[in-house]
Amino acid sequence: MSKSKKIIVNRIVTALGIRKTDLAKMFNVSKGAIHSWGVSGIPSEHCRRIESMLADTLDPMTRIDLRPDDWQKWWPELKQDSKKAA
Repeated sequence: MSKSKKIIVNRIVTALGIRKTDLAKMFNVSKGAIHSWGVSGIPSEHCRRIESMLADTLDPMTRIDLRPDDWQKWWPELKQDSKKAA
């Protein structure tokens, strides 16, 4: 299991104050699917929603945080935004 991807999933549930089974219900997926997110990453189609859900928490995460290895592929518009922030 990828430690960083597992950490991302753990950060999400901690920030939201829920369990992984609750996260699975919110996205209408199995608990096994949530486990897979910790191995292979969060599917890109869920990242915008997760980003919105985390926006007002103590640990907000962006789509860049959620998919650090390939966010440019899914959201090229963020490339310009990340350059502005640097």
